[in-house]
Amino acid sequence: MGKPLVGVGAANSVSRDAGIWSSDLGITWSTGDGRTLIAFGDNYGPGHFGPFSRFRGSALAWADTRNPYNVRTTKFFTGFENKAEEIVDCGHGKHNELSKIPTAALSINGVQYIDFMSVRSWGNPGQWVTNFSHIYKSYDYGTTWLPTSIHRTNKDGFKNFQMGAFVKYGKYVYEFGTPSGRMGDGYISRVRIEDFEDLDSWKYWDGEDWVQGDPSAAYPVIPGRASEMSVQWNPRIKRFMLLTLGSGDNIYLRYSKDLINWTNRYTLIPSQGAKLYNPYFLPNQSGYTVFFTISSWVPYQVSTIKATLPNVRKVEKLPYIYTPEDIRQKASKYFPHAFPPPHPASIN
Repeated sequence: MGKPLVGVGAANSVSRDAGIWSSDLGITWSTGDGRTLIAFGDNYGPGHFGPFSRFRGSALAWADTRNPYNVRTTKFFTGFENKAEEIVDCGHGKHNELSKIPTAALSINGVQYIDFMSVRSWGNPGQWVTNFSHIYKSYDYGTTWLPTSIHRTNKDGFKNFQMGAFVKYGKYVYEFGTPSGRMGDGYISRVRIEDFEDLDSWKYWDGEDWVQGDPSAAYPVIPGRASEMSVQWNPRIKRFMLLTLGSGDNIYLRYSKDLINWTNRYTLIPSQGAKLYNPYFLPNQSGYTVFFTISSWVPYQVSTIKATLPNVRKVEKLPYIYTPEDIRQKASKYFPHAFPPPHPASIN
């Protein structure tokens, strides 16, 4: 892996000067004017959980990604005493909200958007429950953020869109969604770019067609354990690439020509006990050598990593092995009463 993006070992002291010594996520995206923003998740000062840790649910910085071997933050968005501030208020235990964490981001016509999940409770490793997901926007490249009308409470169909992954392609913005935690399937929605902030205009893939305004119609396109996804079009290999954390805490890759029909998963980065998570592509990846950010639990840190993609034809020839959960999902579409959902995560 490359150098950490924050704290001790980072390429510069920018994060430490802003009071951030440890963090995760590192969601990077192009702002549309040649620059790159990077959003971090839960972060701490020196001492991590100590009295001087100053917990924040998120942080935002400008990043220099021109040399993917040496990605660095260049300036954090700061407040009091020039220390990093949360992008939006994360609750800190008020209103049943422990944190508000970014899960996806993109730029549309110079407006920046971040999708946040509101964490209600933490469970066992890989398990948590959200209150809702909500998309915020910034007209001034990250200085101030305003809530949009895209608010998805963790119940009914929206329970499957609590964490997101954006990809802009053609006339549409597509967003992949997963339930709270790391144990659910992956779903897909889309909306015309000009209608992005109109939630009623969003459509959901039901396994056969796009259904407007009904998230409960969404059918999994990524079966089994899918979470913390990142999706990007690779112009060199002419495929969409999808990274996700999966069983065994491995980082898996899938290819697709159309965002709906995906290959079987390919183990891109084996865990080997490292407890890696949150793989997010750097902007504008092309070819068989790609770079992405990746988080580790111990030490609690985010770094960049280089990976060599497998040959497309090799992956597309992999036999698709259906798990019991895959079979349950397919059968439940036609026999819903015989296969009730095993882990309802909605908030009553």
